[in-house]
Amino acid sequence: MNLRMIAATMAVTALTATPLWAETYNAASYLPPNNDTMKHGWLPFIDRVRDRTAGEVDIKMFAGGALLGPRAIAQGVRDGVADVGYLVAHYHPSEFPYTGGLLMALAGLRTDPVPVTAAANELLFNCAPCQEEMSRNGLVFTGVSAVTPMAIIANQTIETKDDFAGLKLRTGGRFWDDFVNTLGGTPVSLPGAEFYEALNRGVVDGVMTVPSSMSTYSLDDIATFVLDARIGVTRSQLTFAFNDDAWNRMNEDSRKIILEEATKSNLDIAWGYLQSGEEAFKTARDKGVVIERPKGDLADAIEAYNQQSIDHAITQATDEFGIADAEAFVEEAQRLQDKWNAIWEETGNDIEAFKARALEEMTSTVDAATYGIKD
Repeated sequence: MNLRMIAATMAVTALTATPLWAETYNAASYLPPNNDTMKHGWLPFIDRVRDRTAGEVDIKMFAGGALLGPRAIAQGVRDGVADVGYLVAHYHPSEFPYTGGLLMALAGLRTDPVPVTAAANELLFNCAPCQEEMSRNGLVFTGVSAVTPMAIIANQTIETKDDFAGLKLRTGGRFWDDFVNTLGGTPVSLPGAEFYEALNRGVVDGVMTVPSSMSTYSLDDIATFVLDARIGVTRSQLTFAFNDDAWNRMNEDSRKIILEEATKSNLDIAWGYLQSGEEAFKTARDKGVVIERPKGDLADAIEAYNQQSIDHAITQATDEFGIADAEAFVEEAQRLQDKWNAIWEETGNDIEAFKARALEEMTSTVDAATYGIKD
């Protein structure tokens, strides 16, 4: 074979190996690669989208805040600094009153993150004002994820309602701030990177966070007690929020694939947090950490707070966020939560069977030919 033929063969190989319309989309997340959302959601999502689109959609991840920090992602994705990002809507309730305000205020509506994720997604896909707030911010909604409810990792025993009096507790947002205040404690805001030092030095008496944080931040080396409170599930993380121009550049098949893979990945995130949390608690027990569920007056106080938080969410949404249909939104949220809780039971808590149902009953109803497409 002469050199001309070899060169021609190499050129053909290169053309066939690279899709004609391949494009790289920059993704921004402030989470480190070892975070459960990244491990169970983002990284598999990127691989599956690349494989299913034959490389036409190649997503390049900038993790750990390398491209955009947690509160800059909304504007950064809107302005095209990133094509897609992990956006925490409750950081921006004025821009996202439904997703970041009202939906987040419903953190007390059930505690299993798998059916919570499915219910929240069906709710938002079919909520016209929710879709409008995405469009106003230059985004295309592809789904939200939920994580496990909060535990309190502490350096002292917390067994009764009175034990909360005077406690300084790191919290994860307004829902938990209000809970701690209600029981006489003081909420403190801290990023994950500061959990260990704050607890170790007594800056806080406890850290309210997801159970897997026991291992992620090595809190099992210094904590002596965990109250497995299971209070409040965040459900307003826009895991794969796409810039609308980037979304419009894709073909219909690619958009359909992304919607399907986003649904699967969001449910995998919820499932992954459950598994990581169980493993973290097991490791902590092996190290001598006492882990208890609430009982007595403390259990009653948590139940009462969850119940009253639903009514409070409606009032807050109406008075603070100007949402006129808050009551109808909450009623639909409750209906869908009941629906997906029942499906979770029907599937025997089998995550693969549950994902199949979610694709069939929810994602397949979204028309990729028109969804998110600008006129």
